Amino acid sequence: MRTNVWFHIASFLTAFALLTIPFVSTLAQDEVALLPANANTFVPAAAPLGDLLSLVSEGNMRQHITNLQNMGTRHVNSSLNTAGEGIGGAAMYITQQFESGCADTSPVQVSAQPFYAEFNGRMSEQQNIIATLPGSDASAGTIIVGAHYDSISTDFNDAYAFAPGANDNASGVAGLLELSRILCGQTHRATLMFVAFAAEEVNKQGSRAFVRDVVTAGNMQVKAMINLDIIGGSMGANGDMNPNQIRLFSDAPEGMSDSSSRQLARLISQICHNNNVPLEVVMQDRGDRPGRYGDHLSFSERGYPAVRFIEAVEHPNNQHSAMDTLNYLQPGYMGSAAQVVLATVFVLANGTFSPQMTVGSDAMLTWQPDPDAVSYVVSARMPGGLTYDQQFEVTTPQIALDTLIATGYTSVSIASRDASGVVGQPSMDWAFSGV
Repeated sequence: MRTNVWFHIASFLTAFALLTIPFVSTLAQDEVALLPANANTFVPAAAPLGDLLSLVSEGNMRQHITNLQNMGTRHVNSSLNTAGEGIGGAAMYITQQFESGCADTSPVQVSAQPFYAEFNGRMSEQQNIIATLPGSDASAGTIIVGAHYDSISTDFNDAYAFAPGANDNASGVAGLLELSRILCGQTHRATLMFVAFAAEEVNKQGSRAFVRDVVTAGNMQVKAMINLDIIGGSMGANGDMNPNQIRLFSDAPEGMSDSSSRQLARLISQICHNNNVPLEVVMQDRGDRPGRYGDHLSFSERGYPAVRFIEAVEHPNNQHSAMDTLNYLQPGYMGSAAQVVLATVFVLANGTFSPQMTVGSDAMLTWQPDPDAVSYVVSARMPGGLTYDQQFEVTTPQIALDTLIATGYTSVSIASRDASGVVGQPSMDWAFSGV
């Protein structure tokens, strides 16, 4: 039986928006006085997350990681046709989990995209495994959630060296499988595609093939691509811990502070902040860590909005080695990471509010009201800012721009809050510089 996710959401989200976003600098007291006259401030509720996010099972994620690491290696040149072994065994396992994770009544469609990958002088046929959940509104586009399932050892050329790849990236695959299991029982406005990519470790050949032959060739309207890659641990190489944050990478052209991917990252940070997820999302000002890459870049390089979630602190000595095993991971953290992405995908997949904004001669910014809104969350940004610098809530669909302009802000984003407390998908930045 399908569940009503809106009922689950409504049971635990209550009204909470902050005057300032906690991971940016706090506004001075005199700036607070400059808020529009119809602004109200709200304090986040202390209520725990409820039914929807509680569906994430750390036990399921641990089991997926165990099963994948027990295959010995998932190197692209390892065994292609043996169950429970090598890259082929991993593809079989993920396919089976996509198929069995959803009820028989779910319209989810599981398929494989074959492609050829070349590494170390050998050409092999690989597979991207895809689970597609059709949306109810064709105009809402497609949201792609991806994670790569191949692994590699210290000796990149050795196709049979032990390469368990628990964190890199069985953790991301485990999150992917949990999200598909939870979300496939409902209908969402946007189409959801859950994709397990092969051949990421060898110049992201799997995701490049997917973008070329599925996304671009199919003229797909990609609303967002969200990459889960290394989300299983909160402990770094020196024993330093960070169980409270998760990083969010997005690419932008050199010398520019914005791109479709950077705007997506900004929207995601708002969604997570306003919906009280268990980890603070920390935006980064680059596409990935120096000298590293992920499958999201295959999308952003072709102009599609794409981001990467990755743990806040890494243990690089364990990556691409026999040490990358489950016992170095923290199940509580990986569960929280999956909850962050689950909240993000749900809001993006079901959001409907995209207001048309206009400015009158009185410098009042107005927008079309949302019939389901009881209030509106307004986020303001300074020029060139990575994140929003101020957030406040109004009860009518208008704000006075003069105070914001005087304080130096140049753009805003609007999101609506419904009677149950759900804060929906924020609008894209609306620039008012020079108004």
